Amino acid sequence: DYPDTELIENIEWNVQNNLSSEQSQKVSVLPHKWGIDCHLLIEANQNEKFDIILLSDLLFNHVTQDALLKTCKQCLKPDGIVLVSFSHHKPF
Repeated sequence: DYPDTELIENIEWNVQNNLSSEQSQKVSVLPHKWGIDCHLLIEANQNEKFDIILLSDLLFNHVTQDALLKTCKQCLKPDGIVLVSFSHHKPF
């Protein structure tokens, strides 16, 4: 998620409290700003790009979509897939 301490701590809490200890050991929670070099994300995945990237409700901020696509391109294996789920709405 975005490199904000409170956001990362919240995700870490959710991992620890919603997964078994065995499952949570397989999860990495890392800060990342879209469009920035992804080497730390790939290193955390045993130096491999990702087979699947799941995106959920991330398309609301139109000015960041190019950076989001850049991150997906940098992190995805050539035969990988990006799955996107979103609700069409305008924030108030």
